[in-house]
Amino acid sequence: MMVFDQGEFFLLALVIFPLFLWSQRRQSIRHLIYRAVFYVYLAGVVSQTLFPITLDWEWGLVNKEHHLQLELFQYFVWREAWLNVLLTLPLGFLYPLISRHSWAKTLGLGVLTPVLIELTQFMLLYTTIDYYRVADVSDVFFNFWGVVLGYLIYRLLLGKSQRATP
Repeated sequence: MMVFDQGEFFLLALVIFPLFLWSQRRQSIRHLIYRAVFYVYLAGVVSQTLFPITLDWEWGLVNKEHHLQLELFQYFVWREAWLNVLLTLPLGFLYPLISRHSWAKTLGLGVLTPVLIELTQFMLLYTTIDYYRVADVSDVFFNFWGVVLGYLIYRLLLGKSQRATP
């Protein structure tokens, strides 16, 4: 039973987006644009990394072991590595534009975000029958470096003087 796919997710995101804009009405236009771009980016990441979800429940990893990769670089593919870096590069660039940040906070986000994505993929893999995603520790590694690279680009282009207002 297909419950949620990318199209439905984007429709939901479009319904929630006006509420998001309304909640940010006291922000400057520039800050509002940064937050809107960040919101759309996050919706795209969730859509591409988790959906579609089919909820015909089956507990366990029977016949799914190949969807769980716990060894770093076990099935290394350059294209997948670069796509994982590119997936989170905007996170490293956009996060400092919308919040007070530090190098440590950004690195923490760089670890937390891919770990949450992979844990969610694992939970969906473990609890559903027809889930084709792969939970891979290598994705966490490359997603982390995407955030770091995005933050370095932010620092290079905007320098230390650019600070977001809370």
